Amino acid sequence: MKGFIRISTGMVLALSLLLTGCGKPMAALTEEEEELIVAYASSAVSKANRAQERGLTWQVEEELPPEEEAP
Repeated sequence: MKGFIRISTGMVLALSLLLTGCGKPMAALTEEEEELIVAYASSAVSKANRAQERGLTWQVEEELPPEEEAP
């Protein structure tokens, strides 16, 4: 019973240290830096995407301005 209590206490302490979220706040990025990060992340995701050859499975519809009625 003492072993279980020690192990569970150690696990709780380890998890509390891991989940504290301490560290530096996020750095402010310029538009160019954000675009570089997005390009890298998208290429990394596309390498592991099994359905990459299919491409998009839906079409993005553009919003058109409403047409005016002729009198």
